[in-house]
Amino acid sequence: MRIFTRRLLLGGWLGAWAVLAWLSWSPASLPGGMSDKTVHFLVYFLMSGAAFSFSRSHGGLALVALATFLLSAVLEFGQSFFPYRRFDYADLLANGGGTLAGWLLASLILAVAMRSSERSGISPRSS
Repeated sequence: MRIFTRRLLLGGWLGAWAVLAWLSWSPASLPGGMSDKTVHFLVYFLMSGAAFSFSRSHGGLALVALATFLLSAVLEFGQSFFPYRRFDYADLLANGGGTLAGWLLASLILAVAMRSSERSGISPRSS
């Protein structure tokens, strides 16, 4: 993958964080009575799992997963400063579970990509 494409994907991921911060700190209600824990899990699963699109090493994925969880904690704690939101340990646990699941999926995808590129003689870092 070209470096420009990876940077573009990284920029999109960072932009998603800005949207997530806005949504985390604004008054909101979930459509259709969906569980907020499910939403927390899925959002952070996607944020952590999307890292395979711009990270090309297992160490890089682990750093992104750690950053994802730490940022989720900052956003969750930040909710305590808004009168219409509150900090919730269960939300933080759902964030962590989603982050872990996303990291595991991204690691699996990266391992498969690295294995297939080794067989074809193409370096995943340069492709």
